[in-house]
Amino acid sequence: MHYLDKLENQSIYIIREAYAEFRKVAMLWSIGKDSTTLLWLIRKAFFGKIPFPIVHIDTSFKFKEIYQFRDRYAKEWGLNLIIAKNEEALKRGVGPEKGKFNCCTELKTNALKQAINKYGFRALYLAIRRDEHGIRAKERTFCFPQGSLVYGEEVKPIEKLREGDLVYTHLGSLREVKGVSSRYYKGKLLCITPSYGMPIRMTPNHVILAKVRTQVKKIVHVTTKGFDGKIRQVKLPIEGKRRIAWVKASELKVGDYLLIPKLAKKPQDHHNSPKFIHIDKVIGKHPGLVKNKKKLSWKSAHSSSSLIRRSLPITADMMRVIGYYVAEGSVNPSGNQFEFGFGKEEESFATDIIEVINKYFGIKGNVRRGNSWIRVQYSSKTLMLLFHYLCGRGARNKKFPYFFTKLTNIQLRELVRGCWLGDGSKERYSTTSLILAHQMRMAMLRLGILTSIKTFSDGRYALSIAGVSKEKFKNLFGFECEIPYINRYKKIVKEVSELHSTSLSFAEFGHSRCGGFWVPVDKIELIDYEGPVYDLCVDGHSSYLVEGIAVHNSPRDEDFEWDYKNQPPELWDQFKTKSREEEHIRVHPMLGWREIDIWEYIRKEKIPIVSLYFAKEGRRYRSIGCECCCNPIESEADSLDKIVEELRISKVSERSGRAQDKEDAYTMQRLRSLGYM
Repeated sequence: MHYLDKLENQSIYIIREAYAEFRKVAMLWSIGKDSTTLLWLIRKAFFGKIPFPIVHIDTSFKFKEIYQFRDRYAKEWGLNLIIAKNEEALKRGVGPEKGKFNCCTELKTNALKQAINKYGFRALYLAIRRDEHGIRAKERTFCFPQGSLVYGEEVKPIEKLREGDLVYTHLGSLREVKGVSSRYYKGKLLCITPSYGMPIRMTPNHVILAKVRTQVKKIVHVTTKGFDGKIRQVKLPIEGKRRIAWVKASELKVGDYLLIPKLAKKPQDHHNSPKFIHIDKVIGKHPGLVKNKKKLSWKSAHSSSSLIRRSLPITADMMRVIGYYVAEGSVNPSGNQFEFGFGKEEESFATDIIEVINKYFGIKGNVRRGNSWIRVQYSSKTLMLLFHYLCGRGARNKKFPYFFTKLTNIQLRELVRGCWLGDGSKERYSTTSLILAHQMRMAMLRLGILTSIKTFSDGRYALSIAGVSKEKFKNLFGFECEIPYINRYKKIVKEVSELHSTSLSFAEFGHSRCGGFWVPVDKIELIDYEGPVYDLCVDGHSSYLVEGIAVHNSPRDEDFEWDYKNQPPELWDQFKTKSREEEHIRVHPMLGWREIDIWEYIRKEKIPIVSLYFAKEGRRYRSIGCECCCNPIESEADSLDKIVEELRISKVSERSGRAQDKEDAYTMQRLRSLGYM
């Protein structure tokens, strides 16, 4: 599918989704290229007949060509056109000579608010693009401090994520990061501790997916036996109904539930799982590495040294051996050696390693035994570097190989099994590597198993199988849990097999067959913080997982004002269609489009456009609005083909000719905060 078709399909889906959810909607039409393209998309979405009004905010200072184009196509396309003017301001003589900021506020922002109040619109479609202006790229919230771990193809601190990385969303899908934003923040952070997880820190305005209480009927005191075998007195709330919502972190209460989604892998993805990886690409360029057609060797190696195949087979048994290395392996770069160490009673693990490595690489390990230990040693610089670069060196730096999220469930199970056999004990797993602890948790979520994760003062991280997953863990791995799970109180953890409208009123959040776990909030604290905070723009669902917890953002307030300092987002690919009665939603079906995408789509669809965009006498307008605020650029682009070619090489900002962008450094930001389009 052509990328323009993908953009079109995504935009039309958002258009239809918003129309299905809101009582009263309208579209703002500036008559510019972007909004005319959006109008075209809406016409396609509803088969040529638009079922809601089109609003033009008329300042009375537009180009005559804009008015001529508006009137012609409003009639030709059968639009229900509403022309909104701030007549009172015009009578007072408000205009460009009073200052661009004041003029835009009165004749655009306030005119828009008057139209909203008059017609009662609950949602408005706008043709905003993130690449058009810096403040428009901020349609999201900066909320997480440095060090917050985000789950994706890799577990990374949020500040180390880059555009193009893949992260998991609230529906358990991997989606691409479209941008990483940051700002300086001084104030309070909320430190939220969920059951089965470590505390996560966020600004109070950040929006998080939660199951919140409408009421608590009463508290009962019960005696219960914990998973550690101890008898405790606990308070158990007998609760009223709950609702699922994206809520601000500041609105959370102890006892509300947060979502930890299971991580999906589509059945068809199994066919795309890697079968081999090239060893020489993993270990990189090394002096002396000799690459033959199918084998690898070293110039300085002894003549009797074995040649190593160039590819690592990604099979279930090989993944189990890699798991053994993650748990119990070590490397000695100076001696070009690597080894696995086990207890004397773990002879079978050593035998397993010897058989698998010999099977795929034709190398026999050297087995050494002591009174209480057994070690399997190998002398191979190639394999030593392979294990080193794939999985790290030293207990605190161990990690799963980079491709672990692409493994089939069987391969992933064996990777986890090898680790668990080495460092696990029944239903518990211990490691000193923070990244590995979270990767292990991710792998378990892929397999449908919830684990708790805790840290200890000695630097260890411990994972334990949550009670609700004990039976599945036993069936999948064959490891007997020390304390059997008794499903006595179902309200502690709620496992759901699917997230969709029929089971959990989940229509506003999308659909996922992978399901997840609702875990209660145990503790909420306020802490002081000064430093950078970060947020991600994620393709598709526009959500992501911070240490497994699903997070997102929020809409505008009842005055239609946007707190850009706290960065509340507006509706784009995530469908947050639930809002309070006093809130307005802006629907942005085209946030992900670029200027050149617009023009290529106009060319492809043959969309009529105002003539001002085409060059006459060596000049044309690249962005249009009020005549007094727009300046043409030098250009010979008098056709769609020439405009597209011009944009491919242009390094000039699209809005370089717009006066309000230049009046002072923050004019556009101030206008947007007050409700400007």
